[in-house]
Amino acid sequence: MLTTLVAGMLVWAAPSSALQAYWQGPIPGPDFCTNLSLGGPRTYAFDSDGDGIADICSLRDTRRATVARQNALETLATLNPEEFRAAVLEECEDEDFLEIKFGDDAADLEKDVCTTQRVSPPPLPVDPATAATFFSGVIDGPHFCTNRSLGGARTYPFDRPPGDGVADTCSLPYTRREAVARQNALEAAFAEHPQFKTTLAFECAALGTLDFGDDPEDLAVDACNPPPDPSDFGEPLPTSSS
Repeated sequence: MLTTLVAGMLVWAAPSSALQAYWQGPIPGPDFCTNLSLGGPRTYAFDSDGDGIADICSLRDTRRATVARQNALETLATLNPEEFRAAVLEECEDEDFLEIKFGDDAADLEKDVCTTQRVSPPPLPVDPATAATFFSGVIDGPHFCTNRSLGGARTYPFDRPPGDGVADTCSLPYTRREAVARQNALEAAFAEHPQFKTTLAFECAALGTLDFGDDPEDLAVDACNPPPDPSDFGEPLPTSSS
């Protein structure tokens, strides 16, 4: 149930034997894992070896439920663009947030949402038909990185310098600061939205029985099992932002 976050990119989870820990040692404070999430799904400190010291950042749910939850948040943001825009800009107005150093270049910060106030819409949901496939090698198509974002901030193919013309890594499309602001905005505006549970039910159903590498015992108790019944929540899912 662990996913590793490296250098601002969400690394698609391979079998547990192949996981690489980002942090080797004690987690020094309550916001350590949150800050390392860099716009992806929120992670939490976890004591992987039971020695009383948190040593890795972990998802709070299965990979499957993480994808469904992120898709639900982004669906609501798409249906409520003005609410999403306002929430992003509110994050950017927080002086404490702006003081955090995410490792972005100054030139890039001048072009991100907190400087320009131009809020692009959320991406389309992760494609459930291919999202569960782990791949190690050459990026083989335009949707490869999108499908391997595991419900987090959308990533795109990137040819690392000096560049050989072949994309070889999945990268955030904007600064780390913007990625975090956007994810914080999704959580603030839509995690407790009246239609969140309804939307989550639809996203869980869309993923179906796809295997994301989760343990069966974890799947039995995750947010998608049993899938929430939309009839339990009353408010229908709107079809547009109007």
